[in-house]
This record gives sequence, C-alpha cells and structure tokens, in this order.
Amino acid sequence: MKVLPISSILLAWACAAAAAPGRAPLPCSAVELTGPTPDSAFRPPRPRSFFSPPLPPPAAVRGQYLRARLVVDASGAAVPDSIAVCGIADAAYARALALRLARLTFEPARRDGAAVRAPVFIGYQF
Repeated sequence: MKVLPISSILLAWACAAAAAPGRAPLPCSAVELTGPTPDSAFRPPRPRSFFSPPLPPPAAVRGQYLRARLVVDASGAAVPDSIAVCGIADAAYARALALRLARLTFEPARRDGAAVRAPVFIGYQF
C-alpha cells in the first residue's frame, strides 16, 4: 500500500475537524457527502501534509474504499466532532482513521480572500 499526498485524494472542499480521542466518527447517515458549489470567489482548503492510514490495516478492510468528510476551520485545523468515516466496516479501525484524519492540517478555505470554514472530502482505496 502506498502513501498518497492528500491533494491526490482530496475529493472536494474543506471546512474543519478533529475528533475527540476514543470517540467514534460520525455515522455516515448523519452527514452530507457533497460539498458546496464552487464559485470564482471560493478557494477550497489545501492540505499541508500527507494522509497515511494507520498501518497495517486489518484484513477485513482490504478492498474497501474509505470516504471521509471533515470540516476545516478558518485556522486550517480539523473541527472536533466533524469527522465522518464511511465505507469501513471495522469500527475500531474507523475510529483509528478518524483520529488520524483529525491530525491533518490545511491552508484554510478562502472566500473573497478571507479564511472560512469548509468541508473536505477524502477517499482512499485499501
């Protein structure tokens, strides 16, 4: 399994996010997995680091596709309790993924030059 720069797996726009230690990610049914409609005044968040999932992944996760949503705040940090991990059947590994996603940092989204919160969507094939 190779480590991909988050920019290669960034699927949409960002808005903030960090999960509380040990807390399960939000259920997929609780979040919308689409982002805002882009316009010329909006620039999505840009990753400052690479995403690498906890290794090794459990055997049950191989072949699954991670779909994650988190919100990036105006400082570029993940917003607590905003992370949803979808497509991963192993609950313990989904929590580990949420904690790893919470540590990612971004250049914040900008609208008309001002830093704003925005959702980020990340995909990863195991």
